[in-house]
Amino acid sequence: MRDDDFNDELCKVTGVVQDPPDNTHLKFDVLISYKTLYTRFEKARFRYDQTWARKDMYTYILVQPGTDVAALQSKFPDFIKKHNPDLEKQFRRDELSLQPLRDIHLYSRLTDEAEPNGNGNSVYFLTIIAVFIIIIAWINYVNLATARSMDRAKEVGVRKVMGAEKSRLMLQFLVESFLINFIAMLLSFLIVFSVWPPFKELTGIPIDFILWKEIWFTGLALLIFSAGSFLSGIYPALVLSGFEPVTVLKGKFKNSSRGVWLRKSLVVAQFAASAALIVGTLTVYQQLEHMRNADLGMNIEQTLVVERPGVVETRKGRVDATQTFKETLKQNASVKGVTSSVVVPGKKLRFKADVRQLAQPENTAVPVAYATMDYDFIQTFGMKLIAGRNFSAAFPQDPDTSAILTESTARMLGFTTPGDAIGKTLAIDAFKYYPIVAGVVADYHHESLELETQPTMFACDVSNPEYFMIKVAPDNIMSTIEFVHQTWDQIFPGNPFDYFFLDDYFNQQYKADQTFGKVFGLFALLAIIVGCLGLFGLSSFTISQRIKEIAIRKICGASLPRLLVHLGKDFVFLVAVASVIAWPVMYWVMTEWLARFASRIAIGWEVFAVSGLLMLLIALLTVSYQTIKAALTNPVTCLRYE
Repeated sequence: MRDDDFNDELCKVTGVVQDPPDNTHLKFDVLISYKTLYTRFEKARFRYDQTWARKDMYTYILVQPGTDVAALQSKFPDFIKKHNPDLEKQFRRDELSLQPLRDIHLYSRLTDEAEPNGNGNSVYFLTIIAVFIIIIAWINYVNLATARSMDRAKEVGVRKVMGAEKSRLMLQFLVESFLINFIAMLLSFLIVFSVWPPFKELTGIPIDFILWKEIWFTGLALLIFSAGSFLSGIYPALVLSGFEPVTVLKGKFKNSSRGVWLRKSLVVAQFAASAALIVGTLTVYQQLEHMRNADLGMNIEQTLVVERPGVVETRKGRVDATQTFKETLKQNASVKGVTSSVVVPGKKLRFKADVRQLAQPENTAVPVAYATMDYDFIQTFGMKLIAGRNFSAAFPQDPDTSAILTESTARMLGFTTPGDAIGKTLAIDAFKYYPIVAGVVADYHHESLELETQPTMFACDVSNPEYFMIKVAPDNIMSTIEFVHQTWDQIFPGNPFDYFFLDDYFNQQYKADQTFGKVFGLFALLAIIVGCLGLFGLSSFTISQRIKEIAIRKICGASLPRLLVHLGKDFVFLVAVASVIAWPVMYWVMTEWLARFASRIAIGWEVFAVSGLLMLLIALLTVSYQTIKAALTNPVTCLRYE
């Protein structure tokens, strides 16, 4: 590579390393030392070897075991003063802080992260949901086991008559619980093996990560199995082993009202969890759709992005080639606009400066994000100019003397209205730069809607862009890309052509939230299925207890619809109670989750209405089979021995 600043390099390969693992946040293809890249020219040596002003570095510190990290970090201020004594004169403040390497992916939100990170809160939230699903399954076992007490009552009575002690009966039922949970665990592993590849793709888990190879996971699985088997088996064991043999062998045993209410309470708990997850799933989906479709203050759709060429002969050659490239692209009817800038929307604005009005004291300066653009940036992205004018080639002084502010920046600098800022001179003391405000644009979202709009100042630069952004027509996209590629090869020979679409790049910021939404929905579906199994079991038991009542009602002339209403109303009531319990709790939980987004939806009544209707429909479908089956049974079959 050749450039008049630096990068006249021939690199010698000194080693080959293994490919970095998929779960590293620092991915690379080639490693080149700073000494090779940046220390052969004085300007480069100063920029990357002698200055504190660069923020695009990652520094890793390997500390000794047992190091007091807080004590180490407390020494940093003195370290900075020692090596950068002129800091106060530079109108800057430097801070150094440490964070554990393992915390970066889930908890770091710093400028210039190596890649989009995950979200630790979402992981904890999904873990809680997984625990809920397990608890719901255990509740099902307790519910069904106690519901079958009538069927096993005589078995218990005979065993007690034959000399079985209560402790031995309890042991029998606990062993049954352990066996059922063991079989369930084996089936769960088979299911996990079968769905693991698509689940990895859904969640973004590295393909070489095998969870069950981890020792902690094996221990956790054994703990859950043991605790679940005991907790889900102990209550049915106590109930079943407590039957009196004389009573049950006479056929006089019937379930107590307390037992019936317990089973109904467990079903309510199951469906309350399901209702809560439906509300949560709908809310997460609506928020993700809001972020994908909200007005950013700029139109990033159908925008092709190409990074600037790295191989150029001279700076002047790059300036001329840049202009030729843009003008050539504009001649194609499928190209609706071409612009360039130092930073692309969706990428953090790294540069900041303390800005003030020239007439104001130095201590009134406020931090403002700083970026450069060419003449066509605002027009290409459809940004709203609310005062003044755009940068223009008709004003040759613009690249040196003009600035455009966002509306919030003008307000921060003390201007009452955007129009008041036009023609005023600003001061950036650290750069000895005094631009004149040419225009003010409406605030826009340069980054995720999770963040507030950032006060920004734009300067004009047509000579040294980092990115070309090309608006293309929606039809014949591939042929347009091919045209851009051919133009690139002609004007920037020797430079690889690599592109991406801006909306895809921008939405990468939501990757962790999108994964959370998908997994949340999957867990909600699992919870609903497990809850339906519990309701199915309860409805089967309840209807079997009322089969004679149903037969008598049919003889008295009750129609099928009336029987369905009569038998289903109890289950509808349970669903209603579950929803009333779940909705306030989930409203609070989702309000807390939404609070992290600067731009967010309001949780409307329709979310709860849809949740209630879905729960009602699911409940009716679940119990309808058993209800219709009982309603269609011949009354003679049920009453022949009465």
